[in-house]
Amino acid sequence: MCWGGKAKQILFEMTKQMHKELHQDLRKFLQEHYPSCEPKRGNDSQKIIDNHGKVFLKNVQGEFYKTYYDKYKKVADFFNNGQYEK
Repeated sequence: MCWGGKAKQILFEMTKQMHKELHQDLRKFLQEHYPSCEPKRGNDSQKIIDNHGKVFLKNVQGEFYKTYYDKYKKVADFFNNGQYEK
């Protein structure tokens, strides 16, 4: 999970290019829909978690994967099935 997941969470393996594109698409999504959730100088992960809570952020991430499902199907399924939490 973004915004500071568990230290020993299971990670989805992907290429460097896919990882780069996912972050670019997530940044674009956050800028358009949830600008206060975008990590940047003065708005780090911990501040975002403190301001919004992990449940809200998990829902935002789920919305991102619904929006980009066709592009990130395997990653979205991994997230939606809670596999990163096992």
